[in-house]
Amino acid sequence: MPAALIDPDKTFFGTKLITTGIVVNTRLVTTAPTSWNDLLAPELASKTIMAHPLYSGAAVIHVGTFAQHKDFGWPYFEKLARGGAIAAKGNGAVIEAVARGEKAYGVIIEYMAFNAQWKGSPVSFVFPREGVTAITQPVAILKTAKNLDAARAFVDWQLSEQAQHQSVAQGYFPIFDGVAPPKGYPAVSSLKILSGDLRDILAKDEENKKRFTDLFGG
Repeated sequence: MPAALIDPDKTFFGTKLITTGIVVNTRLVTTAPTSWNDLLAPELASKTIMAHPLYSGAAVIHVGTFAQHKDFGWPYFEKLARGGAIAAKGNGAVIEAVARGEKAYGVIIEYMAFNAQWKGSPVSFVFPREGVTAITQPVAILKTAKNLDAARAFVDWQLSEQAQHQSVAQGYFPIFDGVAPPKGYPAVSSLKILSGDLRDILAKDEENKKRFTDLFGG
């Protein structure tokens, strides 16, 4: 399993990868961005929409991770806001705005972009060269579990190859590089995941949401 999917204390384990990158409207964009920093250019920022951490768990991780990152931090979001980027309630609103051409760029979880592309929307997804943030839909056994054998069996299944093939059928990245990802997705081993201190993100959750809301509204 990728190290980013394993809790350091081995309390919980990620069951799949859902990454956040950039979606573009291919009718409006001839040269897609390759870097997160490309979105900071005023002509791109003003055409960019993001999911809001008040409404999206993936956005909570994305914002929290960027806030910790030495190459981004809060100045990154401040520049986006000054450039005219906006935040929507969730990833669904982001893909709708980009697919309809209301915005040229969106910060979004990858499977929504790929699903829209497969359904015929004029969009494509970019994995920025600095890396992507990710959520993992983790599984754990509660200490209050009344049937430990069944709980262990469920966790074992969630982390099995059979379950990973099910995840792929649902449009998710598998956690094992030996399981082929959905059509059009890159290999798991090629992904660069921007990891963050989850305890710090949790501790600063309300602070991060307020700071983001102060920049982009709620």
